[in-house]
Amino acid sequence: MIGRNKDPRNYALMAFGGAGPVHCAAYAAELGISRVYVFPTSAVFSAFGIASADILHTAVSSFRFFMPADPDELNHSL
Repeated sequence: MIGRNKDPRNYALMAFGGAGPVHCAAYAAELGISRVYVFPTSAVFSAFGIASADILHTAVSSFRFFMPADPDELNHSL
């Protein structure tokens, strides 16, 4: 906002998520914002997000190579 010539002191800061309200006052003080809105169900936003997210399974494996590595050897390890 500051890069767009907008003064953050003219706005209100809204706290969302599980730990948002905990840190919101410190952020507002540092930015010079005098209005902070904390919703009674702000922690529910975080829980709802994870509950409504798609299930994704990711498999990760690592390999150790000496550099510079042979590209054919790297491609074969996948």
